[in-house]
Amino acid sequence: MDRRTGARGRGRAELVCLLAGACIALGFPPSPLFPLLFLGLAVFLREVRGATPWRGFRLGLIFGLALEAGGFYWLAGTVARFYRIFLSGGEGGAELAIVLGIGAFLIWWLFAALAWGFWGVAIALSPRHPALRIAGVVVSLVTLEALFPRVFPWNFGSGFATSPWLAQGAWWVGVAGLSGIAVLISAWLAEAAARPLGERLRFIALALALFALWGGAGAVRHSGGRTPAGTTLRIGFVQSAISLERRHSRDPRIRGEVIAEIERRSRELFEAERPDVVVWSEGMLPDVVEPRQVGRWAQTRLHCPIIIGGLGDREGRPSNRAFVALDPGGRVDSYDKRFLVPFGEEIPFRHVLEGIGVPIPAQEIVRGDAPLVVALREVPVSFSICFEGILPVTAPSLREAGARLHINLTEDLWYGDTSAPRQHLALTRMRAVEAGLPLVRITNGGISASCDERGRLLRKVDLGGPVAGVFEVTIPDRLAPAPPTQRWLAHLPLLFIPLAIFGVVERRRAAPRSTDGIGEGAPAGGGGG
Repeated sequence: MDRRTGARGRGRAELVCLLAGACIALGFPPSPLFPLLFLGLAVFLREVRGATPWRGFRLGLIFGLALEAGGFYWLAGTVARFYRIFLSGGEGGAELAIVLGIGAFLIWWLFAALAWGFWGVAIALSPRHPALRIAGVVVSLVTLEALFPRVFPWNFGSGFATSPWLAQGAWWVGVAGLSGIAVLISAWLAEAAARPLGERLRFIALALALFALWGGAGAVRHSGGRTPAGTTLRIGFVQSAISLERRHSRDPRIRGEVIAEIERRSRELFEAERPDVVVWSEGMLPDVVEPRQVGRWAQTRLHCPIIIGGLGDREGRPSNRAFVALDPGGRVDSYDKRFLVPFGEEIPFRHVLEGIGVPIPAQEIVRGDAPLVVALREVPVSFSICFEGILPVTAPSLREAGARLHINLTEDLWYGDTSAPRQHLALTRMRAVEAGLPLVRITNGGISASCDERGRLLRKVDLGGPVAGVFEVTIPDRLAPAPPTQRWLAHLPLLFIPLAIFGVVERRRAAPRSTDGIGEGAPAGGGGG
């Protein structure tokens, strides 16, 4: 191979992987272009096929940089706004906030992209046999999604939230299982590109057959069958769009105005609609309060059952809390957020930041330790706060605790009018499908929504406000047991180590065919059998 031709080939591969990562970002919710997920994956896998581990890392890193930047560009503005309004108590300068936002994004961006670099290494080390090679590609991605630490965890399976039929697959195999199926289909397509025509058609047919089975089964589940008989709860919501600056103001007069708005809108909604409960979003109470204070307030001022987000006191430290005042006698239950947002509610590298002069509040949010389940008209209800709703552990833990309705309180005004609130809803809905657990999501400025146990939207209130209303959700008397395939596929990462060892041993036994950095005698960008 001519040196210049090889250099051009390598440069082409980098560009192709960059575009493949952009395809993933363009196909991820809220975009309806989910077929781009298959295209981006197939193109990337084709380019990495036959690469050396180092080259696989480089191509994977480039793929990840495009994917993460396109999908999560909103993080810089979110961190800047969070620091300026909340962490600095409104005293942080705009310039410092912008610098911190950009800096936090760059750190996160490079770290998140490393995951895809490692996936490139795993692909390069996969066994040579086609079946084992494809298995290695699938298992390594599922393992990566399960184990690599990420601030805002998402996976390819969540990308199918915009396809009602494909999303239903999460019930049978879990959201992580959908990632595996998507990669399996894409790997077959990538393998087809390197095969003679007859074999190529066979691999394409396999991919199309699996896609048809996935979509067809999902279509039957999505459209067939009604919600089992049960109790219909009427969940009142108030999407008030109270600005972050007002809610976190240090001016007592402004804080009083915020409370007055909560009271007025809650009373008006309850008097007009008589819901079973009125729910406000995360962080609506601007000061640290005790549950008994909320109970007195609900009794003397609101005159209605209330669930509202605020700040609680947990062993002398603030917690992100949901106050649940359903008892006419004034008793208030509390749920403290269990999974905190790094760089927001807990600060990694806190001492380093303080050492370079970045002002950090004296106290961070303290995490809770267990779900809370309460009875609302004899229906067991449980809660999550903010991004807890997208985590793989949250909805199953609520089901195990006995809940038959999941209420998620969140504050999406941090993100502005970006793709983030829409992503947040899509990922939370996928967890509702996975757990078979009805969901009500209440936000301050949108998007509020309700869906049944199959993730089918019952009502959605988009960004904006103020607006108030009622979500009617029929709660089954008994939830269907989760399919055993979810549990089986959860152990798929256990296959990663034996497959990786097999690939490494096989690689060492094979005599090297080239020294141009591409490896395995394959042309730049893939190839080889």
